[in-house]
Amino acid sequence: MNLGRVLYRTRQFAQYTLAARPDAPPVVEALLSPSLAALFRAMDPASQRHHLRVLARLQGAGVTEPDALAAALLHDVGKGRISPLVRAVYVLARWLAPGLPAWLGGNGRRGWPAMYRLVHHATLGAALVAAAGGSPRVVWLIAHHQRHDLNDPVLQALAAADDAS
Repeated sequence: MNLGRVLYRTRQFAQYTLAARPDAPPVVEALLSPSLAALFRAMDPASQRHHLRVLARLQGAGVTEPDALAAALLHDVGKGRISPLVRAVYVLARWLAPGLPAWLGGNGRRGWPAMYRLVHHATLGAALVAAAGGSPRVVWLIAHHQRHDLNDPVLQALAAADDAS
């Protein structure tokens, strides 16, 4: 891990631990149905701020597709509420050995449930959004938001905005 990445993760940790709950801006209600907006509001303050930053970056990149903007607001919803300490352990474990978080998380029944959610958050989040009435495109974008290898310019823009936020 290079110094730039260490500083980025340190800033991210500080933002997460010091974040106050933002008021849901009108854009959340404008882009999300009531059931999807409820998923956004159920996230912790730091996650809400992260999602709003991803949305702003995506819009700044010229993306206007409503489903992509909705995915920006919900892409990490599958993580649930995770303490800053568990997030730090996840980042360090992934840095030490990429397969370690999955091993720690186990299969969801055995293992560390919070770590399981972090490892599988894209799939879990896609299922939550589908159950709340999200469109197939929003569900697909959330399920694949960490994939940089798929030939979908909107997905690539979402992944880049997420990585930068």
